Amino acid sequence: MGKGVNLDAFRSQKRGGSSILVKQFGYGTTLEELRRMFEEYGPVVRVLMPPSGTIALVQFAQSGHAQVAFGKLAYRRVKGSVMLLEKAPQDLFSDQQTTPHSTDGATGVQKVSGSHFLDREAEAETSSLFVRNLNFSTRSEQLKGAFQLQDGFVSAQVKTKTNPKKPDQVLSMGFGFVHFVSKEAASAAQAVMDGAVLDGHTLTVKLTHKGHDAGEDRRRADRAKATAALGTKVVIKNLPFEATKQDVRALLQTYGQCRVVRIPTTFGGSSRGFAFAEFTSPQEAGMCSHRNHVPAVAR
Repeated sequence: MGKGVNLDAFRSQKRGGSSILVKQFGYGTTLEELRRMFEEYGPVVRVLMPPSGTIALVQFAQSGHAQVAFGKLAYRRVKGSVMLLEKAPQDLFSDQQTTPHSTDGATGVQKVSGSHFLDREAEAETSSLFVRNLNFSTRSEQLKGAFQLQDGFVSAQVKTKTNPKKPDQVLSMGFGFVHFVSKEAASAAQAVMDGAVLDGHTLTVKLTHKGHDAGEDRRRADRAKATAALGTKVVIKNLPFEATKQDVRALLQTYGQCRVVRIPTTFGGSSRGFAFAEFTSPQEAGMCSHRNHVPAVAR
């Protein structure tokens, strides 16, 4: 699978804490796609994949981040297949590298850059910073330039995703991670850099925490904003053409009092296959949207 892997470790029943075996992901999934998927939960040392492309090995710098990623990504559907995860054997790597790498796409092995992370459980809690409100034009090099003068700096990366309209391009997700050799160094850098301006954007810098990844912080904040702006109206899509207003009311009454139901029709009077409904409160509309994946419409 790659240099530094101790194949004899697979004979042992002992499981390690920082590496994950990835199986049954969708055909055509690339090493880079897996790396971006797992990096959302913490610094990744390396991602290895044999030429067959049917299995992969992901090593995290810290076991706490590996545990979070395992819980979040197990059984996720990837390109039409349910991905299976398994804790990798203990003492799997003979080179004992603990620093995030940059991927060498030709071999699937990654190159070392920067200082070594401390691999103790206590250091997993706050040795990385989560940086929000990045300018979408900011790249990892610019983020590195902003933080590299801080004591104990190791590496920095802006999180990206594939452009759905142009699969060969990547887009910034507006946040990133900066890694330090210790929690003390990270805390000192956070105090200095929180509120700093980079490429015209005021940065929000927070410490990451073991068992609670920064990506989840971001998603939770986004959900809170959406709930705050939520109106009382919802849209019901994929509605059977024969469904009536009474049918829609019966469907939605579990979530609250439905004040108005409207089913748009064609010129000939037949249903267009969707409906609008209005509840008496945003909380009722929000519950309906969350449970049924029904889009909510703000006033």
